[in-house]
Amino acid sequence: MVAQNFTPPYPFEHRTSAEDIQTYNEAVERDEVNELMRRWSLEEKEKEALLLREQKTEHEKKVLQETLKRIAENNAENSSTQLKVKAWLTKEEAAQYLGVSTRTIDRTRRDGKLKYHLLDGTTTMRFKVEDLDALMK
Repeated sequence: MVAQNFTPPYPFEHRTSAEDIQTYNEAVERDEVNELMRRWSLEEKEKEALLLREQKTEHEKKVLQETLKRIAENNAENSSTQLKVKAWLTKEEAAQYLGVSTRTIDRTRRDGKLKYHLLDGTTTMRFKVEDLDALMK
């Protein structure tokens, strides 16, 4: 009879649970140790493959997040570039162009530091990009 505290041989010495020891001892008694070693080896390979898949998935997730971040940054840069191309800007666009709030645009306009133009027959204001650039100088 095999001792109860016997540890499985290398490379399975980490299998020290009571269930694994019992399984190993039973395999020894039935002379099926080689079969048990093959089965444990397959289990180990499956665990390694699963771990590699998880690591690959994590890596792909990080790459995707970085790519989305770069796309968002490019879109932000492109939107500010698009504002520069337009000749006339709304109050909101002017505020975004200058990097200030719409209240700052109103205050600057009321103080007479920023020119604005009303659309014919409306109270809708538009601002020229050149006027906004001149304000910043």
